[in-house]
Amino acid sequence: MDFFKVKEINSRLTTLATLTGEILYLLQGDQRSVLVDTSVGVQGLHKLVSSLTDKPVTVILTHGHVDHAPGAPEFAEVYLNPVDNELYREHCQLDVRKGYLEMGLAPEIALTIEQQLVPPEPDFKFHDLSDGQIFDLGGLHIECYSLPGHTAGTMVLLIPELAVLISGDAANKSTFLFDTFSASVETYRANLVRAQKRLAGRYQHVYITHHVMEVDVNILQNLIDVCDDIMADQADDIPFDFMGNHAFIAKKADNEFNRQDGIEGDIIFSKQRIWNKQLN
Repeated sequence: MDFFKVKEINSRLTTLATLTGEILYLLQGDQRSVLVDTSVGVQGLHKLVSSLTDKPVTVILTHGHVDHAPGAPEFAEVYLNPVDNELYREHCQLDVRKGYLEMGLAPEIALTIEQQLVPPEPDFKFHDLSDGQIFDLGGLHIECYSLPGHTAGTMVLLIPELAVLISGDAANKSTFLFDTFSASVETYRANLVRAQKRLAGRYQHVYITHHVMEVDVNILQNLIDVCDDIMADQADDIPFDFMGNHAFIAKKADNEFNRQDGIEGDIIFSKQRIWNKQLN
């Protein structure tokens, strides 16, 4: 059973979509390649990536969650914001990964994939990924910027030559903002505003890392507006449960998080994590 489905977008960009809905991005410069995220950690990712590029591969993790980081140990050079190291140590464990697979896949498929997981390496040595860091791939650059909220160490990646922002889980159709590793809605809004100002006019496309590749180029502003509604107690407050967490969807949406009003960008939040004072 193939866990990854490969699609070449252009000579610089290839996507690897997973059975569980994540999208990994392989970016190829003239001299080096970068793989963005590694999914839940299914064996064979390194071999697959090596078949798609003949250049040295660096891995950049957008954050440390179960569905993005556990495949790191297959690679020699992996960058992660160190703020998310503790999160990675927790989420690379087999019980967390199996729970995630069993939540999203049919039982027989989940069991098959579980048998292919790379062993957890909670003490894996990452290279530190920092705000403003730039990777030169030769004719293609990746600029990394901090956008905390979904996790404290979440990063977004700008590829100027492609006019693309990979916002990943930092800003997507259903930004999760409800567990102990996430920021308050108040802080997330401030971080969105800061990122919007820093990146203004520098991209024409926004790519995310779940289910669909491209979303509305105005998604940062859309999410700022959702934050405002939550903070003003104007959200729709649709109950939502996920891996033992009870939360609320801010805007009415279908099962694939397409909002009823047609606007892209939603937040799933905890009412105990709206304001900074609630976290103290």
